[in-house]
Amino acid sequence: QTVFDVVFAGDLFDIGAGSVGLAVGGQYRRDEITSDSDKNSNDFNYKFVFGAPDFDGSLTTYAAFAEVLIPITDWAEVTVAGRYENFDEINVDTFDPKITVLAQPIDSLSLRASYGTSFRVGSLLQLFGNQTSLLNSTDPFSGTGGLAFRPSLTDGNADLQPEEAKAFNLGLSYIPQDGALAGVAFNVDYYNYDYEDIITRQSHQALIVPDNP
Repeated sequence: QTVFDVVFAGDLFDIGAGSVGLAVGGQYRRDEITSDSDKNSNDFNYKFVFGAPDFDGSLTTYAAFAEVLIPITDWAEVTVAGRYENFDEINVDTFDPKITVLAQPIDSLSLRASYGTSFRVGSLLQLFGNQTSLLNSTDPFSGTGGLAFRPSLTDGNADLQPEEAKAFNLGLSYIPQDGALAGVAFNVDYYNYDYEDIITRQSHQALIVPDNP
């Protein structure tokens, strides 16, 4: 993996509640993977570990991002951020925003809330690679339906759709300033995640059964 980052950050200007801060940046990232197995693995000559073909792949990513911190009062602030990414080889791009609110009305109490989206493409192995695993499966050739311990070869999918999610959080922290519990922190958080197109390994058994009625 090769990564180049550049980030600029500082205060933009002052408002009644404080300084408005800004951070902007960009990133270049290139991930590469190569697997070169021996000839017996390539020819699937092994009876137990079975073998695997060679593979290689790469993914080039360009990203730009920005974050603004805005003080609302002397005890509350809002942060707004966004990130754009372009994944070259699979021709996919995304923009994911996030907004966060933090308030501390009194010294002992902090309130927080956030909402944002996220985006994940498959790994290099999931996109371009292959992997052999030894798994129990129902043997469609035995006629008895018994289990067989067989190798399962998983291939990557260059057309794999990205995984997306929406995340929402509410929370508070309470730290008493005096009394017997002074300095003890109490934290409560609620998280909500809504995923779409979750990336996962396809079931080998689900592929075997339709092909062997």
